[in-house]
Amino acid sequence: MITISNDNLTAAVLKHRLWLDGQAGGECADLTGMDLRCRDFNGINLRGANLSGVDLSGANLSDTVLIRADLYGAHLIGANLTRADLHCANLADTTIRGAIMTGADLSGADLTGADLTGANLSGTILRRADLSGANLSGADLTGADLSGAIFRYATMTGVDLSGANLTGVDMARVDLTDAIGV
Repeated sequence: MITISNDNLTAAVLKHRLWLDGQAGGECADLTGMDLRCRDFNGINLRGANLSGVDLSGANLSDTVLIRADLYGAHLIGANLTRADLHCANLADTTIRGAIMTGADLSGADLTGADLTGANLSGTILRRADLSGANLSGADLTGADLSGAIFRYATMTGVDLSGANLTGVDMARVDLTDAIGV
C-alpha cells in the first residue's frame, strides 16, 4: 500500500473536479493501490476515478459520487457508503465486510466475487447489479431493490431479505440457508 499525504490527495481530487468539468489542468484521479483508510470523502464527486486496489477501510464515503468508478479489488471494510452513488461501478473482488451502505445506489454495478459479509445494505438499490459468486452472509438487505440482479452461485446464508424487491432476480445455485424473508 502506498500512503498519500493529505495535500497530494486534495490536489488529486481538485484535478479530478477540473477533469469532470472539462477544464484545463484536469485529470482523472488515479489512486490505484493507495492507503486511504479512515479518510473523509463525504459528498465528493469521484465519478470515473481509478480506485482499484485502494484501501478505504473505515473511510467516510457517504453521499460520495462513484458512478463508473473502478474499485476492483478495493478494501472497504467497515466503510460508510450511506447514500453513495455507485451506479455502474466496478466492485468486482472487493472486500466490503461490515460496511454501511444504507440507501446506496449500486444499479448495474459489478460486484462479482465481492465479500459483503455482514454489510448493511438496507434500502440499497441493486437493480441489474451482478453479484455472481459474492458472499453476502449475514448481510441486511431489508427493503432493498434487487430487481433484475444476478446472484448466481452467491452465498447468502443468514441474509435478511425482508421487504426486498426480488422481481426478476436470478438466484441460480444460491445458498440461502437460514435466510429471512425469502
